[in-house]
Amino acid sequence: MMQVKPSKVLKKLRAGELVSCTKLNSLDYRLAELAAMCGFDCLWTDMEHVANDWSVIEAQSLAAKAWDADLVARVPRGSYSDHVRALEAGATGIMVPHVMSLRDAKSVVQMTRFHPIGRRPVDGGNSDGECQNGVEKTRKKCDNGRHEEREKMPALRLE
Repeated sequence: MMQVKPSKVLKKLRAGELVSCTKLNSLDYRLAELAAMCGFDCLWTDMEHVANDWSVIEAQSLAAKAWDADLVARVPRGSYSDHVRALEAGATGIMVPHVMSLRDAKSVVQMTRFHPIGRRPVDGGNSDGECQNGVEKTRKKCDNGRHEEREKMPALRLE
């Protein structure tokens, strides 16, 4: 059965350890690979201030995973699709900018977390889906708390 890669960042944070992170201001996945090879735990890529597209995020995510680093994508503030596509492309987490209120924060949680925390639907065909064996099994896994819920990280920027 397919399983989501455990988050290096969350594992270290849960153990009370420090995490190293660097920001990538580049469209080149090779920079992500080099940063991961240098030992950074987390790579932060940007879709708000840099002209990254979804294919760049996916390539950077694969490069980070190859060297056991997490990728966090700063996504544009926007719709459900703006928030979840980076996760579906393999990012370990997203950073949602310009969160202005508790209502904004709750909306992001509703869009990006699976049931019972949020309302994000299951689509097992992407890199973030571990449910591959039909609707009943998928619902059961999601109701019982998915591995993915423990290994993905939404971050909210209060601005």
